[in-house]
Order: sequence, then C-alpha cells, then structure tokens
Amino acid sequence: MNNDTLLQPQEVEVWYALPAIRRELSFFLKQEGLEQKKIANIMGLTEAAVSQYINKKRGKDITFEDHLKKEIHTSAKAIVKNNDVFLEETQRILQLLRNDGTICKLHEAHGYSSAHCRICKGKKRS
Repeated sequence: MNNDTLLQPQEVEVWYALPAIRRELSFFLKQEGLEQKKIANIMGLTEAAVSQYINKKRGKDITFEDHLKKEIHTSAKAIVKNNDVFLEETQRILQLLRNDGTICKLHEAHGYSSAHCRICKGKKRS
C-alpha cells in the first residue's frame, strides 16, 4: 500500500459517507414535506446542492441497507420536529455506520485490506 494515498477513516467519512447521508436526509426531509430552501437552510447547503442530493447527482457512491435507511428516515422526522438536532442526528448516523462496519467496507472498497482497518474495527495492534 502506498502511504501517499492512504485515506484516514475520517476522510472516508467526509468524502463518501457524509454526502450519502446528506442525499438520504434531503430525500426524506423533502418526503416529510419540507421545501428545498428549508432543507438547504437546515443543512447549511445551497438549494442547488440539495437539488443535486435529491436527484442523486451527489452522494451516490454509497447505497445504504434498509435498516440504515430506516434510521436516516427516523432522523429526518426528528429534524422536522426540531431543526436544531440536525448535527446530532448526522453524528448518530455516522456512529451507526462505524458500528456496523460500513466505514470499514468503504475503506476496503478503496483498496485497503482489513488489516488497515484496525482503527475502524477497534482492534489493537499486537
């Protein structure tokens, strides 16, 4: 493995997981009746970015399993009730992705063996 291209787990989250979470949240927030302008305001994005997420032009590198989509929909409902929980809900979803191994799978999909994912999987060096 070339260390010049080594992605930290956080980079995998920023480049792949967060855009996919934004895509799903945008979709579900719109489904819950929010307008794109309101969604953009909540998420700190432009309306154009929200449109791209909703139309799957951004954040399309990950397809979430049904149980994660259900959790993201639950987060969207919480955000509709209280916009102030957006960051908290985003972090909750990221933690779910860490816990269920999705972040490791992304890391591995980009050329890292499971040995490189000890951090994600919580394994200590021997």
